[in-house]
Amino acid sequence: MMLGHEHEQIVYDFDVLLTKAKKMSEQDPPDIVIFSNLIWGAAVVCLRKFFLDRLKLEISGQNAQEILMEIVVDSFTDDTGGHLHRAWTFANHCRKSAYTLGYINQLLRNEILQSVANMEAYMNAADSEKIKEKISTSGLQITYSKNIVKIGNYQFSFNKVAH
Repeated sequence: MMLGHEHEQIVYDFDVLLTKAKKMSEQDPPDIVIFSNLIWGAAVVCLRKFFLDRLKLEISGQNAQEILMEIVVDSFTDDTGGHLHRAWTFANHCRKSAYTLGYINQLLRNEILQSVANMEAYMNAADSEKIKEKISTSGLQITYSKNIVKIGNYQFSFNKVAH
C-alpha cells in the first residue's frame, strides 16, 4: 500500500539533473537544498563524462575532482577557462553549503543554472592532449583498473582511476 509518496529515482544524467534543479528552483517556495545538491551532481557528472569519454579515466574523490577541473580550466588560453571556472565555483559553493545557504534569490539561481548548463560545451572545447600532459605532472595518484561505468544512458569503459 502506497502512502501517497512515490519515490522517483534520479538518473545520473547531466541534462536530467539540471532539469530537476530548475524544477526545484521554480517551486514556490524553492527547495534550495535539493537545488544545490542537483547542481553539484550535474557538475560532477559533466566532469566524469569528459574524462571517461576523452581519456578513459574515472575520477575517485573530491581531491581528484578539484585537481582535474583545475587542469581543464588551465588548459584554455581564452576566456572559456574563466567561464568554466565560474561554473565549477558556483557548483562547488552549492556542494559546500547546501544545508547552510539560506535563501538564494531567483536571479542568482538562474545564473547558477545557466553557468552549469554551459559546462559541457566549455569542456568539449578543451584540448585533451594538453590535459593528458598536465595530468602526468599533477601529483594525482593514477591506478590502472579496467571497468565499465554507466552514467545516464551512456556506458563508458575506463582503464585508469585518478585518486
